[in-house]
Amino acid sequence: MQTFIFPNLPRVPALAAATGFFDGVHRGHCAVIRRLVSGAGRQRLPSAAVTYEPHPRRVLADGQDLPLLTTFAEKEELLAAQGIDFLIVIPFTPAFAQMTAAEFVRLYLKEKLAIAHLTLGYNQRIGSDGAGGEDALQKICAPL
Repeated sequence: MQTFIFPNLPRVPALAAATGFFDGVHRGHCAVIRRLVSGAGRQRLPSAAVTYEPHPRRVLADGQDLPLLTTFAEKEELLAAQGIDFLIVIPFTPAFAQMTAAEFVRLYLKEKLAIAHLTLGYNQRIGSDGAGGEDALQKICAPL
């Protein structure tokens, strides 16, 4: 697995990806990653876990100390063991936190990362408006 810090990204025509903080890379995360890697293989796409640094709550709560289950290096090791091709890290800033789900999908997932296939966790929420779930994201992605 290769790690890239946004905006220094791999040059690939398309990716299959899952997004999240992936703290602890617990069983739920592993289930999402297995579905991602399997779907990427079927579609012959490289797989990527898209994560954020620092933890969003640290930014949204004005730097409040938030204990994490794993260090960034441990998270890298755990994700690499799941068979991911790329780990893409997006800096989580106050400006980034203001993006709606539609803006995040269009600007980051489609335009900047070329995500062709997105795997979701059961309670996935993205954007400042907290849009999430398969139905909401399909509506957002339909015009793209």
